[in-house]
Amino acid sequence: MGKTTEIEELVLDLSGWNEAESYAAVKASGVNYVVLKAVNKRLKADKKFEQHLKGCNEAGMKVIATYHYSYATTPEAARQAASAWIRIVNVRCNLFILDWEDTSLPKDSKALEVINAYADEIYKAGYQFAVYTGLSWYNSYLKKYADKLPYEFWIARYYAGYKGFTIDDSVNAKYMPVIGHNLIGWQYTSSGNIPGIKGNVDLSRWYNLLLTNNVNTSKIPADCNPYAEPTVLVRFGTRGEGTKWVQWYLWRFGLMDESGIDGIFGIKTNAAVKESQKRLGIAADGIVGKITRSLYRKIC
Repeated sequence: MGKTTEIEELVLDLSGWNEAESYAAVKASGVNYVVLKAVNKRLKADKKFEQHLKGCNEAGMKVIATYHYSYATTPEAARQAASAWIRIVNVRCNLFILDWEDTSLPKDSKALEVINAYADEIYKAGYQFAVYTGLSWYNSYLKKYADKLPYEFWIARYYAGYKGFTIDDSVNAKYMPVIGHNLIGWQYTSSGNIPGIKGNVDLSRWYNLLLTNNVNTSKIPADCNPYAEPTVLVRFGTRGEGTKWVQWYLWRFGLMDESGIDGIFGIKTNAAVKESQKRLGIAADGIVGKITRSLYRKIC
């Protein structure tokens, strides 16, 4: 099972289908974090994206991510959709979550090309990327490609069917999805009942420091690397403990601030790795394998 952090927060997600009668009431009920649908099928802004974004911000709820329901079946279509998504969000949110569940989507290795095309565009724009899907879809079509999809996942599993949940109802943790990736969120119902929202709404438990932009404010030891050394290649798009191991060395080399040790191999980490490799006199390809790791260990 992928690791989760100890942080657990209630998150609701809103789209054009959801009517918010009072964002203040939603906030007062105890909701602090929200995910918003940003893009529709025509690659235009979701009909209530701006309204929800404004209402959540004014009520003091943090929009931690936006999502896009994908219909793209080719890398070209994925890049076009990602560009529209980036344009619509316009630096107002950092985490982009791809909703991968439509029956028209590829179910074989072509899915890798499409998902990775989305990720490439999102990363190039300087944002974070994750994937949302149902547990059944994940197990059937994506789990076997876990090593080729280096992203965190938000998983839907409605263990209680369509039973209604209030904000005060407990969630049975034994049904938490077990996956081969880091689990950032578990959407446990689409039948949430929240004051201020007309009708049902999706509710999730969130487990990741993305809620605080993945900045680690704890004191990181400088005399020894506290993170586990990776045993596989670490490269652009890789996330987790192995990336933190690499980032710790980059910090010690003076190529990265301590706040950059966030476990996300993005644009800044990629540039820092290439610079470190250049200084070490090896191919500056941005890929951390056995040779780069051994040289890192020799220096400090």
